[in-house]
Amino acid sequence: MFLARSEILERLKGDLTISPLLDREQQVENGSVNIRLGTSIVRFDRTQLGEWDTSTATAAMVRKRQKLNRFMLGAQFYLHPGELILASTFEYIALPQGLAGFILSRSRYGRAGLLVATAVYVHPGWKGRLTLELVNVSDMPIKLVCGYCIAQLLLTEVIGAAPMKQHLFPTQAAFTADFAQGEEVVDKIKTMYDLMIRNPEPCRTASAPG
Repeated sequence: MFLARSEILERLKGDLTISPLLDREQQVENGSVNIRLGTSIVRFDRTQLGEWDTSTATAAMVRKRQKLNRFMLGAQFYLHPGELILASTFEYIALPQGLAGFILSRSRYGRAGLLVATAVYVHPGWKGRLTLELVNVSDMPIKLVCGYCIAQLLLTEVIGAAPMKQHLFPTQAAFTADFAQGEEVVDKIKTMYDLMIRNPEPCRTASAPG
């Protein structure tokens, strides 16, 4: 059973962390939380790579072919047709053992041909910035803006969940290291967000659901 808006807001007061929520009223919807695109992007170096052999590829091999790019909040970049990149969520997320999540595309981006996650499940007890696998399946470049809400996180209760075994994925350390805790830091981020664009894209509009 997925959590409704009232239950999400109640859990945010206790054992659920999604921070910073720059616009809680707009981001927390009935059944999901809109999640922003972070400022860390990983692109793959394909100049010396013929194929990925997933049966033999190690984490070190994966990192060798990745290039980490860091942008400012509000920066724009293009995802070209057929291109896959890895990106962090803007928000740091910590789930209690009794909650699991699913990270999905928002419909407005899905209709443009953008997939935001190919591995959608978030384990109970997860802590960190989520890694989004952004893929452009359309035939035109898609402009993306760091700080815009491009995904939605659905939360569901898990009965009898065991403690999650911690895995360190190739991008997890770099993405999570960007997160700084503390109210002072959050206030600075909110100020940056206010100055980012005079009329920033809302996370929810009546005319464009999803």
